[in-house]
This record gives sequence, C-alpha cells and structure tokens, in this order.
Amino acid sequence: MAGGGTVCCAGNGDTGPAISATIWNPGPLAISADGTLYLAEKRYSTIGQAYYSVIRLVGPDGNIATFAGKESGVPPADGVSASRISLPVITAITFFNNWLYVASSCGIGALDGKGFFHNIAGSFSNCGFAGDGGPAVTAQFDGIASIAFDLAGDLYVADSNNNRVRKLTPVSQTPGCTLSTSETSVTVPASGGTMSISVATAPSCIWLTSSGVAWLTVAQPGYGIGVGSVTFTVVANPGAQRITSLKIGQTPISITQAGGPVISLILNAATFRTGGIAPNEFITVTGTGLGSVAGATGSLATSLSGTTVYVGGVPAPLTYAQDGQVNAVVPWEPTGSSTTVQVEYAGAKSALVTVPLTASAPGIFTGNYGPGQASVLNQDGTLNTSKNPATRGSYIAFWATGQGLVDIAQHDGSQPTGPPFPNPLLSVGVSLGGMAVPSEDLVFKGLVYAGVLQVNIRVPDNAPTGQTVALLLTIGSASSRTDVTMAIQ
Repeated sequence: MAGGGTVCCAGNGDTGPAISATIWNPGPLAISADGTLYLAEKRYSTIGQAYYSVIRLVGPDGNIATFAGKESGVPPADGVSASRISLPVITAITFFNNWLYVASSCGIGALDGKGFFHNIAGSFSNCGFAGDGGPAVTAQFDGIASIAFDLAGDLYVADSNNNRVRKLTPVSQTPGCTLSTSETSVTVPASGGTMSISVATAPSCIWLTSSGVAWLTVAQPGYGIGVGSVTFTVVANPGAQRITSLKIGQTPISITQAGGPVISLILNAATFRTGGIAPNEFITVTGTGLGSVAGATGSLATSLSGTTVYVGGVPAPLTYAQDGQVNAVVPWEPTGSSTTVQVEYAGAKSALVTVPLTASAPGIFTGNYGPGQASVLNQDGTLNTSKNPATRGSYIAFWATGQGLVDIAQHDGSQPTGPPFPNPLLSVGVSLGGMAVPSEDLVFKGLVYAGVLQVNIRVPDNAPTGQTVALLLTIGSASSRTDVTMAIQ
C-alpha cells in the first residue's frame, strides 16, 4: 500500500503515489473516518543527532503526504501548527472526534481538525510517574505503548514502564478559560430545525459540546478552539413540550421545544362520539398543538393556517383549525376495515391514530352538538323548538353527516351540485318517537354540502307528539344517537 521497501532517502515521494514513496521505519497506524491512513515514521536527525517522527498520510486516492513533524522545528506546544512542529519518536496514534492523538514515551498530544497541536497529558521531554487524580497535563508517564478511546471519550493509556493502564477523563473546557455564548436559552418550534450559537473565548481555549438526548444532535466536530460557533439540529416533536440542556464547555444552554400535535379524540362532528368513521363524514379531532391558538376557518382547503389532517395518508378538506380542535371532512378514498388519522401543524406531525372505517356513521346535527334538540327547520322556515313545534302533516328538514358513499361521484374539497343531488348508496330511514316514517314521507335525502346530508320528511299524521320526540336517522345498518329530539304537536 505504501513504501517500496528501501531504506534510503526518507520522505521521498510526497504528493505522489504512496506505493512509490520511500518510508523509513513506519510505526503506529490509524485510519480516519474518511479512510485516510495516518502513519508515524521514525527518522534520524543528523542535525540533532537523535531520532524524531513525522506523521504522514495516505489519502483515499492513494497519494502520500507529510501531515505533521519536521527535522528541525518548533518543540511541541499548544497552538503550534503541524507543519512547524518537531515531534519526538511517536509510539502510538489514534483518532477521536476528528482529532489525531499522538503519544511519545512520556506525553500525549493532539492535532485538531485545523492542524494545530494541543498538549493533552504529560510532557514530551520529562518521563516519570506522577499526577493520578489531578490534571492530565501535569501528570508523568514513562514508556507509553498504546492509547485507545472508549465511546464516552475516556482515553486509556498503556503506561508500560510504570506497569499500569491509566485513564484520562475529558473535561468540557480548558481549565482557567472563560467562555461566553450568544444565547443562554433557545426556543425551537415543534417542527424542529437547525440553528447555531456563537462562542467567544480565548484563542487557545478548547471547549467541547454535549447533548444528553437523542432528539438534539450537535454537528461535527463537536468541539471548538477559541472563537467559534456550535450548530445543532432538533428533530420534529410528535409529543408534548420537551426541555433539555446543551452544554458548550461548562456553559449550559437551555433548549425548549414546543410540543407537536397530539390527538386525543376523533369524533363524529354531529354526535360528538367516537367510533368508526365513514367516507365524507364531518369529523372533529381534539387534542393539543393541532393549530394556532387564535384558530382559523376555511372552505375545504387541505391546509389551513399551517394545519393538515391526513386520513389514510390523504389530506382531508378542513373547515376549522385551532390549537385544541380541527374540523375536517373524511376523504372519499380510504378503503378497508380501518384507517389512520394524523395531524400536522407547523411541519410537526402527530402520531398515527388507527380508527375503524365503516360504510356509514350517521349523526344528526343539534344546537349544542351531541344530544338534545336537533337543528330542524319547520315548514314555515322557522327553527323547531319546544315552543315552536312542527305540526303533524307538515314538512321539516334536518341535517346530518356520515352518510357514506353516494350515487354521483364526488371529489374531495368540492361542493356537491344539483339537482339532482347525490343520494346515499345505502338505504335511509327515519323514525320519530320509535315510529318509522313511511318511505313515501321521506321526500328528500341529498348531499347538499361536502359532508352534510339534508333530509326532508313529512311528519306523519299519527306521529308521536311532545316537546322531546326522539328523531333517529338510520343509514345502512348504523343509526344516529337515540337522545336527539324535536318538538311535534
């Protein structure tokens, strides 16, 4: 892969093919994340009458170059560039977080991603044994043979002449350095995003960044030297508000992410009951984070002030969207015995909720939704109430949802037109106080608005009377609530 096997002329071949280069006494090896091979090459200085090392690299393209070290250069010290430094004989090298760590018999240093040297532990000129329990830079080693990192960033050192394996635990900031950030707290939308925080500190100060949660990731390399910035990404939040702390050096930054949409209930918009949903049914989705706090009304668009409702993956037409409630019309497309409902707001999506898919789910609209007085118009156009009952033999109209498929093809988000108006494919029946209304008195049952069925009947001459006569709508095998009423005299 590199070197031709000759001893002559160490260093020949830089910038050319590694296989043709001259390499003298290659020693420890390390491979970076991009596949670059780093090797410590031991050489003899005729100037200093001593051995020294250079670090050479072989790139993925197969070419070789000198990365660090020279025969007559600057002794290892913080901030010295790789091209100027004079390295002692290197006994071990390894990569961690894009830094190349190098060890001699007595000390450990690192070359950062910008090519500058940092003293990590011990001294490159003074061997011995000292420093356990204290700062690594003041410790002493003798005969370092190998170094290796664990996943937590702890550095293990084979201190061979001291007959020990020693452990270096990282600190988040160079001791004695002060650091300030452009932000002390950040608010992130539920949809997540990528953002940056500026860092100010002394040129030689090293600082690390850390996050203890999976939903916040810090861009590589995850550290800085002197003035810089930290870029981090927060993923979309499908649940409640969440808070964590991003540490830059020893400075905690509070990160608060708004909660994403959370679905609590999926209701028939007329009955206000859960259960199966039917094609073209008006539904009400309740929960938190479903839309803006102020709320917005719409006319069957599939996106309303940042809110979208998906039924079986299909965007549903919307008429209202607010933080705690969304009103939608089930699309015509879903098939099968069940489907899913999901709400998206400001780019963040709720968890999928599975609901039964039924052929029909009739519900009669009432004044207060759910049980009670139905929204009924008497023959004279006035609202039916306990004090304004319909008379036997007169005609009334009421409205419902959940009729299911109809006999004239319709499109999501479009209003039905007529006459003729679309009629349910399933059979339709009405009863008053438990008495079935004869089919000849069921004079109209047409879809007059997206998701809204209008039913007109003639009140039979023998219909029950009273202020709270039960009004029941049956479509196919499903019926509306039994506690919806109207007044008849």
